[in-house]
Amino acid sequence: MIVYYNLHTHIAQRKDDHVCEIVNLLFGSDSQQIALDESRFYSVGIHPWNADRIFHPDDFVLLEEYAFRKNVKAMGECGLDKLCNVPFERQQDVFARQIEISDKAGKPLLIHCVKAFDELILMRKTYSPQPPWIIHGFRGKPQQVEQLLGKGFYFSFGTRFNEASLRQVPLERLFLETDDTDCNIRFVYERIARTLDISEETLIRQIERNFMIFP
Repeated sequence: MIVYYNLHTHIAQRKDDHVCEIVNLLFGSDSQQIALDESRFYSVGIHPWNADRIFHPDDFVLLEEYAFRKNVKAMGECGLDKLCNVPFERQQDVFARQIEISDKAGKPLLIHCVKAFDELILMRKTYSPQPPWIIHGFRGKPQQVEQLLGKGFYFSFGTRFNEASLRQVPLERLFLETDDTDCNIRFVYERIARTLDISEETLIRQIERNFMIFP
């Protein structure tokens, strides 16, 4: 059976046997109210835009508890963003805690990164994580792709992207997503396949193989 895999969405779609999606839950001080549908897959994390909230230590304990749940497939989205108002050191501290939880749970990390790739690479070198790190919604230039590939990163592309950068990403490091749009993931597959000049079937099979990195 053909299955379209959606790495990252904030909008849970109507359940469809031909679509497998990871729904993102933004974790916060009201996290105790999060209820997970056992028939869906999720990622959980503290977005850098929310890193300046006052988190009680127990919030990180609860986040770790969620990370170990069977239907939570990834940590995130989390990361670094130099264009938001949250103090950068605070972002780094909160991101570091999530790196540690990702390692403990053995779950891949979905990363939001804006204007902070040098710092992101440094943190990867510092922590030497075991689970894969995937940059979601990547729109950077080909030079960034080359640099990040050399550091072991994976890439996820959505409805907007740099076509030259997409062509530089090996298929085995590629994921697709809809993020905060309400478009169908099939549309993303069609556009990516057309841009790469490969068959949609080839893309479908490769993305399915790539999803084997998830526990």
